[in-house]
Amino acid sequence: MSELLSIKNDLVFKMLFGNEKNKDLLISFLQSVLKMEPSQLCDLIISNQELLPEYKKDKLSILDVKIILKTGELINIEIQVAPYKYMEDRIIFYTSKMISSQLSSSDDYKKLKKCINITILDFNLTKSKKAHSIYKNVEIEEYIQLTDITEIHILELKKINHADHDLLSLWLRFINTNNKEELLMLSTNNEYFKKAYDEIEKLSLDPNARELYEARAKWLRDTISRYNEAEEKGLEKGMEKGIEKGIIMVRKQIALKLLNANMGINFISETTGLTETEILNLNNSKN
Repeated sequence: MSELLSIKNDLVFKMLFGNEKNKDLLISFLQSVLKMEPSQLCDLIISNQELLPEYKKDKLSILDVKIILKTGELINIEIQVAPYKYMEDRIIFYTSKMISSQLSSSDDYKKLKKCINITILDFNLTKSKKAHSIYKNVEIEEYIQLTDITEIHILELKKINHADHDLLSLWLRFINTNNKEELLMLSTNNEYFKKAYDEIEKLSLDPNARELYEARAKWLRDTISRYNEAEEKGLEKGMEKGIEKGIIMVRKQIALKLLNANMGINFISETTGLTETEILNLNNSKN
């Protein structure tokens, strides 16, 4: 059998959790993250189940899972393997869009429903040592909540503690691997993981799903490669600037010593490469 498709690929993630027939898997995952009662999630609606039409039109589209609870609360789940710059701001931006999209210009604010953004990352983002961190609008000293209109959950796969066996830790381990043995081990005595494994196995055998998966995986690899390349170039530029600043600092230190020795401006300029104006400014700053 071919290698199992990775759930960390956002296309596969949406095929698994954004499908009506797998709603029970989605509910189990949401319960593990949000600690909600099953009764709060049982009537949820997946509002963007469609995949192939939108994906064929736009290979770069965001393949998230949008959910509406029976209370009207909105949930958005997204998985990211590429470490975008300003990722924190991106999360805030998309959470804000969840709020602003609810109202027209004439609507009352009381119509706003709570927005929960769940972002799963295959890289480290926060300073938290935990795999699951939760962010709300609170006063920074007394921790008084201003509003519960937004709630952000960040799940960092690199911080999974394999010693933990709570439901969320197990789901994160399941999402994080495409190793058949580990998936089968996690599926033992858990009906949801068993069903999820069976679904991944079916997708892995589907030629159309694999073709889309490979195309998406290539795009994700290229995105990460471009990010790393840009980061390396930025590091090189930073090093160049640092070296340049260091050279100028040494030149100024030499110039100051020569000034203290009452050497002439022209001589100091020829020795250090500094302009006469720079040397005069140094002389004025030491007085």
